[in-house]
Amino acid sequence: TMLRALQARRASERLFASGGYLPLATTGAHAESLFAFARSNDEELAITCVPRLIATLVGDANRPPLGADVWGDTAVQLPAAAAGLTLCHVFTGRPVVPGGSPSGATLAAADLFAEFPVALLVSERTSPRV
Repeated sequence: TMLRALQARRASERLFASGGYLPLATTGAHAESLFAFARSNDEELAITCVPRLIATLVGDANRPPLGADVWGDTAVQLPAAAAGLTLCHVFTGRPVVPGGSPSGATLAAADLFAEFPVALLVSERTSPRV
């Protein structure tokens, strides 16, 4: 996890060193259990999403908070710069395409955390080749 995050940072030093910071709003049943923010500049975008208050999501279950049964309708509201982008999930290598909603582009937490319990999404130019 750390290696891939550092590779993404190295691939786009300018973005991570001086890109603008934007906290992202979350919606849905478990919005309070999701922390998300974006870093962006004129050329690149990175979105970080992490679960919080995990015990409220999985209770006594000894498992990570993955999938739709945990996250339900919870989603991250994205900045306008993310509309129409295909992002790369740094930890899984999977492409991620934001969905549309009346309030703009969104990412479903169930999709973000389908396979891995944290997400670092980068625009294609930023994506490290692993």
